[in-house]
Amino acid sequence: MGDVLKNAPDSPRLTILKSFAEKRPQDPFPRYALAMELKTAGDLPGAWQVLEALIADHPNYVASYAPASSVLGELGQTPVAREILKKGIAAAGRQDEDHTRAHLETILADLEAGHDEDGLDEGKGKG
Repeated sequence: MGDVLKNAPDSPRLTILKSFAEKRPQDPFPRYALAMELKTAGDLPGAWQVLEALIADHPNYVASYAPASSVLGELGQTPVAREILKKGIAAAGRQDEDHTRAHLETILADLEAGHDEDGLDEGKGKG
């Protein structure tokens, strides 16, 4: 994660989030917030790098799975997005996070039906 913290575009908000993430690596929220800010700034590879590390370090932080799948979908990595969603569904199930599990299952069903996580067609024609 160090590279993305050094190479991320500079903005006051990103600077603050990078600082929080560096100072509190054991806390998943600053890293999650940094990833969301990177995504908003259009740095999808940077957002995925932070989310990938976050999921590896904190696999039970279920809030990270839906945005990770969204970023991966935007990067054209739908197969990886599916795998991330499956991991998130398992993590949510282990923690009795039924709402999150159902949300991730819906996103996965959309992906498997040939739609991205926003329900948009990927050129396969809707029936």
